[in-house]
Amino acid sequence: MPNCFIQSLPNLEKLSVERVALNGLFPSKGLGDEDEHAATLDNLTELRFSELSLAEVFCNLEILQALGCDKLKNLVPSSVSLKHLTTLQVSQCHGFRTLVTCTTAKSMVQLTRMTVTDCQMLEEIIASATDEVTDGIVFSQLKSLELDHLPTLSRFCSGKYTLEFPSLEQVIIRWCSKIKFFTKGKLSTPMLHGLQSSKDEYVGRWEGDLNVTLQQLFVEKVLINSTFFISL
Repeated sequence: MPNCFIQSLPNLEKLSVERVALNGLFPSKGLGDEDEHAATLDNLTELRFSELSLAEVFCNLEILQALGCDKLKNLVPSSVSLKHLTTLQVSQCHGFRTLVTCTTAKSMVQLTRMTVTDCQMLEEIIASATDEVTDGIVFSQLKSLELDHLPTLSRFCSGKYTLEFPSLEQVIIRWCSKIKFFTKGKLSTPMLHGLQSSKDEYVGRWEGDLNVTLQQLFVEKVLINSTFFISL
């Protein structure tokens, strides 16, 4: 869809796309003078795809950014594979309660950086699976995880399966006052040696385990404030 077409539908609320070959839906940039007037669909509340090879479109993504998408309820369809994704950045998507399904998370084997900020309704990063997951989830390449200004986030994942982060070196958590624990299942972060409030500042407390550290801070009624953990 070219920008000129999108600009002609400023009040569009629902869009259904069916039975077409799809490599991309909206342009990443306009043509010629259209660059100066980027098209938006601010009133779009419902987007439906039918009989499309969407999985093929998403599985080739290396960078995925969702910024200011207030009306979206889901980042990607539940069955989508993100096997080539290296960078995920989500910000100001206030309709999200969870970020990705367990199935999608298991496909993210190349992810190296995840940043989630300012999502007012987000409760959980990985939605708990309805059926038991026996082999767990491995983020083999993830090195940096940042969670910032997420006032309703209470956990990364509440599923009881194992989460493994063999390459994780940096975890930044700030302004997440309701986070009670990282996961209910087993957690492995062999390269992680501290919890950070910014890229340069470490939290004073470290129990040798991310899950235990967050649980202890929550039990002690410690709030995440503008700096980080401030004891009451």
